Amino acid sequence: MINDKRTSTSVISIPTIPNERLSKISELVSFPRRNEFMQRLYAYWKLKRQSRNGMSLLRRLQYTNSTMRIDMNKEKSSKRDYIKMKNQYKKLLQLRRDLERSRLLLELVRKRERIKWKIIREQRSIFTYKLIPYKMFLSYLL
Repeated sequence: MINDKRTSTSVISIPTIPNERLSKISELVSFPRRNEFMQRLYAYWKLKRQSRNGMSLLRRLQYTNSTMRIDMNKEKSSKRDYIKMKNQYKKLLQLRRDLERSRLLLELVRKRERIKWKIIREQRSIFTYKLIPYKMFLSYLL
């Protein structure tokens, strides 16, 4: 079985141009002995293809298109990512502003509560002094 693989020759698939198509192409050019020229031209490119073992003479355009598509997709995705990150940054800035405002508001509430507490203590002491003036006086002495 291994020997069969070694002795077999590889088949080279060479594309052929039908005679009708070749004649249509030759009609597009106008100079003397164009049929002979087209036959020689066809034979030249056929031999060139055979010498390259059936490989195409020109690189396929699809390969570059696929890489260009990938690059364009990367570009589009990077633009999308940039826009997405920019929006996230704006949201985070807004969140920071909101949190800072709430912190300041909380500090103001604390300050108000401290002042209120001082006022209540003073009012209580004034009230007790008015109700029982001697008790306050005695409490200071003791």
